[in-house]
Amino acid sequence: MNSRTSYVRLEEPSGLGSSRSSVDVGNAGLLAQEEKTFPLLDKNGELDSQADAPDRRAPSGFFRKLLQVVTFLLFIVALSAAYDLYRVSTGSLSSNNASFSGVCGSDSVTARFRGCMFDPISIAWLPQECHDFDLTREFLELEKGQFWTKAGAVEPISLANVMQGRHSSLFVRKSYLRNHCIFAWRKCHGAVKNGTALDGYTIERNGLMECETLFQDSEGDEEGLHQVAVRFPTCILLL
Repeated sequence: MNSRTSYVRLEEPSGLGSSRSSVDVGNAGLLAQEEKTFPLLDKNGELDSQADAPDRRAPSGFFRKLLQVVTFLLFIVALSAAYDLYRVSTGSLSSNNASFSGVCGSDSVTARFRGCMFDPISIAWLPQECHDFDLTREFLELEKGQFWTKAGAVEPISLANVMQGRHSSLFVRKSYLRNHCIFAWRKCHGAVKNGTALDGYTIERNGLMECETLFQDSEGDEEGLHQVAVRFPTCILLL
């Protein structure tokens, strides 16, 4: 008797419709990961140095703010110096409200804090009581504030620049030194006559001897520059 064998066709599982194996799926995931990291490489296959470079534009806001602060502080200093120059040239001070400090310290910041101002006659920082503003105006009309910051300088700096207090010494011509001595003597005479205050340098013998030596030496370069230190003398009330 002939027997017939029946064959049953096995159907493929619905989830394995694709011909890719699990190995292919793993490779595909690896390729996807490589594609994500590919931008770190340039077109030549080398590391892109700009990819990991820090953003240098970030601190720009900080430096802008810092520049604004520095500019504002410089503006305040210049404005304060200009106001001091205005007070010196106009003599707009109230003697009733003036506080006699006597000493202006040893630097321009302390001097300004204590209410002192730069005196172009004495080339010194002095309290209000030691200023003769009428004499100062006459002196400035004669000299026009001829100051230099170094011996080889060509252009002078303004009196407003000097009054900012950034210079520990200045350079002046011989004619300035002579006028300084003459006006210092006139200032001393007025203080003795009126019983007002006078700075210690004008009273001291050293200042007198320097002026004497200057007038005895009739020779010398009139256009040459001479260095003078910015002083912080005491202020003495003459009774």
